[in-house]
Amino acid sequence: MSLRQRIFGEVEVEWRFAFGHDMRVMMHPNIRVILLMASSVALALRPTGNPAPAESSRVRVLLDTDTFNEMDDQFFVTYALMEPRFEIEGICATQYRVTEASVDESYYEARRILNLMGMSGRIPLRMGSDTAMPDPQTPRSSPASRFIVERALAKDPRPLHILAVGALTNVASAYLENKKIRDRIRIIWLGGSRWPEGALSEFNAVNDRAAVKCIIEAGLDLTQIPTETCAQQLTTTFAETERRLRHRNAVADYLIDLYRDYGHDQKVIWDMTAVACLLQQTEGKRFFTITDVPAPRVDEATLKYIPNPEGARMKVCTGLDREKIFADFYARFPPTADLDPPYLTLACSRDDPRAVTLTFNEDLDPDSVRSLSGFRLQPDVPVRGVQLVDARTVRLQLAASLDPSTAYTVACSEVRDVAGNPVGPRNTFRFQPQPEMHDGLRATLYAAGSKLTKLPVPELSDRAAVFRGQTLELWLSNSRKSFIEISLKAIFVVILEGNLEVPFKHEYEISCYADDAARIELDGRLLVEADLGAGSVRAASRVHLDKGLHPVRISFLQRGGQYLLNLYWNFPFHEKQRIPWNYFCFAAR
Repeated sequence: MSLRQRIFGEVEVEWRFAFGHDMRVMMHPNIRVILLMASSVALALRPTGNPAPAESSRVRVLLDTDTFNEMDDQFFVTYALMEPRFEIEGICATQYRVTEASVDESYYEARRILNLMGMSGRIPLRMGSDTAMPDPQTPRSSPASRFIVERALAKDPRPLHILAVGALTNVASAYLENKKIRDRIRIIWLGGSRWPEGALSEFNAVNDRAAVKCIIEAGLDLTQIPTETCAQQLTTTFAETERRLRHRNAVADYLIDLYRDYGHDQKVIWDMTAVACLLQQTEGKRFFTITDVPAPRVDEATLKYIPNPEGARMKVCTGLDREKIFADFYARFPPTADLDPPYLTLACSRDDPRAVTLTFNEDLDPDSVRSLSGFRLQPDVPVRGVQLVDARTVRLQLAASLDPSTAYTVACSEVRDVAGNPVGPRNTFRFQPQPEMHDGLRATLYAAGSKLTKLPVPELSDRAAVFRGQTLELWLSNSRKSFIEISLKAIFVVILEGNLEVPFKHEYEISCYADDAARIELDGRLLVEADLGAGSVRAASRVHLDKGLHPVRISFLQRGGQYLLNLYWNFPFHEKQRIPWNYFCFAAR
């Protein structure tokens, strides 16, 4: 015992904090209780789920992912990282365009997820090959393929489970570089469209045909999750995702943002199936119907499967339980309570002087908007009826017409959100009727020739419009019904004109997500320009705006193929969201 210990009664202890940091401290016995209390608090802050299992019972896992290709990869990586029984030995980025840079995009997107989850620097991240294998016998060596070999041959009796949710380039290359890994790896691959016939069109398979042939015919421990006959059943909606993940933690909010920017009502979260499949194989969960079959041969040119009764055994997933998988995923996030009150963010009366439209910042409890006594106008105009137009929009029918020369204040007192929170202090809005205005924007659709390849478009007055009229739908997509009824192979231009009604004087961020190109002009000035020449692109700009109407012109160019236009904004009392239709209006000509 040291002199200091004898004098102060201290004892030396080694302390391991719940966050993984080691510290050696000198501690007085009477202070132990304080540190024990601190330890309890730290443990309470750990992610929800089972306590960390003993090292020997954990499952060694390596993720091989084209993380930047679609939004489902980020869900996949998050799901895997949140499983306490998975010992994630590394993440390998794989290509998804067979061109330079796609693997770089996946690498840095995986790093972003690690940063959001506080795991940066703790899990190795390796970059794979930018190009597919030239044939089934020739590997594309890369840091990722060499890392797979290293981890597979590590001095550990446990096998290495590889969850591959993209092209099989890295995995097949690792096997060809060192076939000693054969008995040390277990592969789960999301890919191949239909079983048992195979398909030419499946994305992951097409991106490296030679690798598919190599892995399926190698006699490895392989489980395949076909996309069309299994994985596509794992579909969710944006509304469900936002409701289940909102404010749960930083990565949950990021997943919501990704889904919002993706621009579709619903999406298959393909890649999460690989995590769920491994949970079934190692933890006894029941998510899939899995069939043991002889591995077929593969026609590399067509990616059709050739029956091979004498082939080595492999497993194929032929069905899944969507509800159980999503329930397991969402349960891993820390619980949160919605304590935020709803706010009234806009009131307007357009076109019909006997109606007022109210907009709130979050979804409302339908029962809370039915009472006429819950809404009042000053100067007094009796409310005769109430209609919930959509989850955040209420329309009041009035007993008399509003006077366009008078400013009115509407107040709501009984509204609640879906969590039961009563309306907050911002429950009034002052407005002046605009009977000359119509909701939405004036839309003009032009079929353009091949020479029209970029924005801004030249004068279009000499062109015949395919469509002219009002649109309330500012979310344009080939997967949604709208005024755009035109061949996907066509080049076309949409011009949207009118006004943006700004509810508060403040700084706003206005952004768009476009495929292929878009320009937003506000108050006669260019605000946002989004155009990469091909494919989808995001762009945003911040601007200080006064309350009231601001002239807006939106130009959208489609160069053929799938198209998408989404408009978003951030402002007080709002998280980032699509700009609702009722914030736009235009005057009849």
